[in-house]
Parts: sequence; C-alpha cells; structure tokens
Amino acid sequence: MVKRTDRLLDWLCARIPDLPRNPRGGRPRTDKHKALAGIFWLLEHGAKWKDLPRRFGSKSVVHQAFQRWVREGVFERLLQEAGQLVEERGEYRLYECFPDAAFCPARGGGDGIGRTKVGKGVKILIAVDARGLPIAVQSCSARPHESTLAQGLFDFMVAR
Repeated sequence: MVKRTDRLLDWLCARIPDLPRNPRGGRPRTDKHKALAGIFWLLEHGAKWKDLPRRFGSKSVVHQAFQRWVREGVFERLLQEAGQLVEERGEYRLYECFPDAAFCPARGGGDGIGRTKVGKGVKILIAVDARGLPIAVQSCSARPHESTLAQGLFDFMVAR
C-alpha cells in the first residue's frame, strides 16, 4: 500500500527541476525525494540541520538543495500549483478567511529582522480559509503590529 505522503512527495518531486548533469561527471545528483522528505522532517520536528537523520542523505546536500530551491522560487511555485488545484476543485472558501501571525526569534540578525521588546525577530503571517487551507503567507520584520501588515499578506496568495 502506498502511503499518502509518498504520493504527495512524488507529486512535489515531479514539479521540482532536475539539476543539469555535469559533462565531466562528478557526484551523483541529489535524490529529490529524500531531500524533500528531510526538509519536511525538519519542519515537522522543529529540528536544526545538524539533527537531520542520515536516512535523508547528507545534511549538507539536503541543505544545499533547500537553498537552491528557495533561490529558484521552487517552493512558491509549488504552493501556487497546489493552491490552483484546490481552487479548481472548488475546495477553497475564500469568502471566509482568518489571518494569524507568529513571532520567530532571530538572534543572529539579517535582512528583514526587526527589534521588539522580546528581542530581534521576524513575524510570519498566514491566512487560511474556513476549512484551514492556507491561502496566503508572508514573513516580515517583527517591529510593526500585525494589523498594519494584513494588507501585505495578500500580495502572495496561492489562490486567485
């Protein structure tokens, strides 16, 4: 029996571009399925890259794949394609949506980091429809109040 998560990973991997082969040979390509499963494992467990189990491959290879996919906008395209499928099936209820935000500490600093009473960090905002399906996501500086950030949340929507 094929697990639902395996079918989902197959669907996602089919939409992630392969790396071009080096004509001079070199290391084998990254196994997209294992790398993506490793990324989801990290997200699910809230773990650090150093804690990634060996069954997902080398930590550095999975991290490099993640960085490359972020740089190339792969995750945004995947979210938009998935959102389009859900929308075509009529499963979104966009007339009801609920935004929420969470503060994430970023002690090391970086672009888009804001200083608050609690420390430096970013805010991650998400809007879901009435069934809990995500329709928009945004990250921004933690400094402004969530109410001032709500409009910008809809700049990136997975549905039309």
